[in-house]
Amino acid sequence: MKKTLKIIGIIIGILVVTELLAYCCYNLKYFEMMKIQWANGNKFFMKYEIPTEFDPERPPYNSEAIRTFEKKTTKKPIAFVGCSFTEGTCLKDNETLAYRISDLTNRTTYLRGVSGTGLAYVYYQILNKTIPQDVEYVVYTYFFGHLERLYNYQLGFWSTEINLRYIQKDGKIVQATFPKGIINSLYSTKLAEEYIANKKSLKEYSDYQLFKAILKDMTVQFKKNYPNSKFVFLDYPFEEKDYCKLPKDVVDYIKSLGFIYIEADALTGKQLGTLEYKVKGEGLHPSAEAWQEVAPKMVKKLGL
Repeated sequence: MKKTLKIIGIIIGILVVTELLAYCCYNLKYFEMMKIQWANGNKFFMKYEIPTEFDPERPPYNSEAIRTFEKKTTKKPIAFVGCSFTEGTCLKDNETLAYRISDLTNRTTYLRGVSGTGLAYVYYQILNKTIPQDVEYVVYTYFFGHLERLYNYQLGFWSTEINLRYIQKDGKIVQATFPKGIINSLYSTKLAEEYIANKKSLKEYSDYQLFKAILKDMTVQFKKNYPNSKFVFLDYPFEEKDYCKLPKDVVDYIKSLGFIYIEADALTGKQLGTLEYKVKGEGLHPSAEAWQEVAPKMVKKLGL
């Protein structure tokens, strides 16, 4: 009996030490990032809390992300979806792409981007018709980090804020199950899940398998739920490096689905992934000047 208790005590001790080490590693890993975010008054916050499972009845963590810029007009509205780039992290309302397009076209725009999300949440919005159905266009701002977010929960710095993930199962796109119980609150679990997600996303960067599958099904859902609307895929550069850009075959695939593909650098003739067009001091998100370059050229391209 004493021997058994001793073994149990040793195992518990090892688990406690492992968790303490994981806690230290987790905080050290993101220490510099946290300092940058906090110092610049960003809306983004580090995720120490136990992640809350996605609940369609509860709005995304940041309800301020849901905004509408109203205009009295007969022109059809435009919806903007995506992550913090769309939401306008670090920007005032009148500096966002949605506001600028509204101002230039005298159209109502729906800003439905939510920080930390990506294609999974856009797919959810289309599937469940959470975007108003009177829109002429739905504009999705994509950047390469959305590939990694296809595999992440709220477990690390670059993960979804709303814990929504989809997988392929029996040839269909289905919502993935969420980690349950106390094990999900452990920092060792966070690091392990993050490691697994990173491994899967590295593969995604090479074959775009899940990305393409979700886009394909989203096309079907979009035609069914928004038959009178068009979908715009705005490819925005995080940095001016090859790994941040979609390969030609993927771009061709997006176009073959009937989406209007716009590459932001090509549209503007600028290198928007450079620090010149990012929020000063923060260096991650598009600045007001970036959207000032994009908005009028998008208006012209789409004939708004």
